[in-house]
Amino acid sequence: MTAPTEIQTDHLPPLSPELIDGFAARIQSIIKAAIEAAPGSTPSGDTMKFINARVPPKTLPQYATLDEIDFVVWDEALAILERIIAYPYAVEYRKHLKDAPEEIRMAWQIHSHSLRGNELYVVQDRTTAFLDFLHAVARDLGLKPSAKSKTFETESKKLFRRRLLERHEVTHAKMRPSLTSRIINMQSAIGRVAPEEREPMVVQMVNAAAPLIDKLHQLRGKQLSYEEVEQIHEEGARREARQMLDLFGKAVLATLNIPVSAPSNGMPSGEAGAPSLSSADSSS
Repeated sequence: MTAPTEIQTDHLPPLSPELIDGFAARIQSIIKAAIEAAPGSTPSGDTMKFINARVPPKTLPQYATLDEIDFVVWDEALAILERIIAYPYAVEYRKHLKDAPEEIRMAWQIHSHSLRGNELYVVQDRTTAFLDFLHAVARDLGLKPSAKSKTFETESKKLFRRRLLERHEVTHAKMRPSLTSRIINMQSAIGRVAPEEREPMVVQMVNAAAPLIDKLHQLRGKQLSYEEVEQIHEEGARREARQMLDLFGKAVLATLNIPVSAPSNGMPSGEAGAPSLSSADSSS
């Protein structure tokens, strides 16, 4: 997968497949080193609950000890990280549907509104569970971890509050539709009405969207073209993905009690002398 390119202008990590591969491998190496220091360790009841939820029933006997648990930890970490760097494409798929039938393009317009919020929620929910899993495994292996899943969940909900509220609104009919939802619903209706009835609907849609466009103009200090508005939309999705990466990395470091210093190559790194999760080197 080729991640979108972006100029680094802040502390957030880049959307790099090589970075997430190295990060997942580093998490695995820390667990593997602990396994090698205490071979034959048995899983606690808490750890077994997580194992039961993550591996096929036929393979459960091989987890009577934790000697192979590093692979399960690596697999879950990488699955979450891959979803994070795939997240920005939720707003870019439409570029590949320009020549599709109108019905398909309209269906995508509706589905994409749900997709972005749902993907963000998946990352939040799976990361929260993964941190509990990582904490249980690390504790069983004698690493003396800290429980950080609640802290992560709180920070994620605060940072992505608007996006998560939008997801909730789309899912539940009891919620008042957002402006975005109303515009998308109106777009669907416009294509099905007679031409002479479309003008009032178009005017209504433009009037509804005008405050958002004006706000963007004010923020940028100029009139924006359609292409520039589209770029802002895509940049926003990439930034959200980088924020997810940052939260994930810091939460993992905190769980494993690795002090966080300034980032070196995009992911949070350990203090001097402490293991760094930003390194792809799997040595302990």
